[in-house]
Order: sequence, then structure tokens, then C-alpha cells
Amino acid sequence: MTIEKPFMMEVTEVTFQQYQQFQKQHANGLYSKPGVVIRYGYDMDQPDYPVIRVSWDEANAFCQWLSKKISRRVSLPRESQWEWAARAGTSTATWFGDDVTKYPEFANLSDPSSDNRRNSYRANHWSLAQKNNAAADKAHCLAPVGSYEANAFGLRDMLGNVAEWTRSERQPYPCNNSGPRNTSKPGQKIVRGGSWYDRPVRSTSSYRLSYPSWQRVYNVGFRIIIE
Repeated sequence: MTIEKPFMMEVTEVTFQQYQQFQKQHANGLYSKPGVVIRYGYDMDQPDYPVIRVSWDEANAFCQWLSKKISRRVSLPRESQWEWAARAGTSTATWFGDDVTKYPEFANLSDPSSDNRRNSYRANHWSLAQKNNAAADKAHCLAPVGSYEANAFGLRDMLGNVAEWTRSERQPYPCNNSGPRNTSKPGQKIVRGGSWYDRPVRSTSSYRLSYPSWQRVYNVGFRIIIE
């Protein structure tokens, strides 16, 4: 695929505090897990956490609002732009190599040691939820944006913390030279990058998932670009 023109990308994901300037009543909410009683879960409404539970439609509305505010064309990245930025010149599974288990310095992902009660019926597999106590990457769930090392382009949290909406609709590869179509119409939209809830194998530079454009996903946020 070809990246046809340069663009600027936000160094981190859009934060809860930034998004609240657009939608004051928005809440990230709580994350609850077995054995944890802290207001029945972890409070994720911290100003420097990435915003979550924002639909693709709402993320685009934020981009339109910010475009008017700063008089620049703000948007979500196309899927091809996102992957090019995440790879930062590499061809390995992640920008820090092919061994996705060596992530703790680089990404906030689901830890390899999971709650024993869940592991009892998921033998030899990681739980999709982390342990009650922070383990490998030192985060229970969300982490403040920019907490982990940047890639060669200076971008942080391209893998992990939260998965990120792209502008592209779901299409199988191969597709045209600039990647999957980008449309404002409702439908299945691609998210990239994995999250604190995902195992490393689901958090590589190429792994793709999709959700309906209206869905507010518990582990999906976004970052912006200016072309």
C-alpha cells in the first residue's frame, strides 16, 4: 500500500480530559473484575487515561468539532496510515520485534499470569483479563497515556492501552493500493493496536478487528491525524 501524502499524528491517544472538552458528560466508567471491590471496580475516569466507550460515530464528531476549533482538517487515520505509523519502519510483528511476549516496557497489554480461577478452565492460555494485582506491565487496566516507550516515530501506545478506531471500513485483504475504503456511512469499522485487555498476539502492528460504527466499546479509543 502507498501512503500518498504526509500527515501529523497525535503522539498519544485522545485522553478522557481532552474528550470531555467536547462531551462534558462522557464517562469512561468502571472496570470490575473478580475479587476486586473498589467502588465495585477500578475508576477509569482519570484525566490522563485514554478515553474509551466512544463509538466511531462519536470519534468522528469529535474530529469535526476540533477541525472547526483549530481550522485544520482533523480526522481518524486510515487503516493504512495507522499501520505505517505503528510499524515506524519495521516489518516485524511489533515495532520492538517479533517476540510479542517481551512487551512490558513497550505496551500495556493483558499479563501472562492470569487469575487462577479463570485459568483452571483455560489451561495453557492467557486470561483476557489481567490478575487482580498488577503484574508484568504494572497496569491493572488503563494506564496514563504515554507511560510506555515510544516507537521510532515518537508515537506512544500504538500497541496496547486501548485499541484505536480507524477511518476504514472492514474489507478483506488484498484491496486497492491505498488500503480499505474510507467512508462516513454506518457499518463495520476497523480497530487496531490491541489493548490492556488483549493478549500480545492480538496486539501486533497487523492484527485487525472490527466493530459496528455505533458501538461504544469498553477497550477502544482513538487518536487523531491532521493531513
